[in-house]
Amino acid sequence: MRRKCTLFILVLFSFLVALPATSQDSIGLKGWTVESKKISDNKYELLFTLPSAEGWQVYAPNQVLLDVKTTELSFADSSVMQEGPFKFSPQPKKINSTVFEGTAIDVFETGVVWTGVITIKGTVPAKLQGNLLYTYGKGEEFYPSTLYTFSVALEGGVEAAARIKIASVDITKPVGSICLRSWLNWAW
Repeated sequence: MRRKCTLFILVLFSFLVALPATSQDSIGLKGWTVESKKISDNKYELLFTLPSAEGWQVYAPNQVLLDVKTTELSFADSSVMQEGPFKFSPQPKKINSTVFEGTAIDVFETGVVWTGVITIKGTVPAKLQGNLLYTYGKGEEFYPSTLYTFSVALEGGVEAAARIKIASVDITKPVGSICLRSWLNWAW
């Protein structure tokens, strides 16, 4: 019995030591910021800024390549909708794509500023969470639908309701506690 427990703990320990070593490289351009500006009731302007493209070409919004939009806003809540196309500055540079042969595309090679207008049906939240999906690349490299997750405060938004209090739960009196020492005594 002890041999099985020792083997189990050894395998578990080996797994836990190796677990943090597996990770995924982060993808995407660093430095994105987002701000909001209230236009009217339930209508906001979201301003996305990337100070530097770091040697990459950021594909301008409002283009479709291979049936995929180069830039999109998505929200978990269906009551939030983008209204109209993105506006942007400075004006993008038109290049002939090496990835999409024979296609002229608009790209930014320096920083970008994109503006999208959204409308919210119902109650406006104090914080809006969403995703900006953008496309970038250079030469033969092409990264469509790259995710930038954001959270931005909305002027005049309503904070979430208070948490529900359960009167029967008393955090000072736990139901039971398991002591590591007693577990180890049991396992050995």
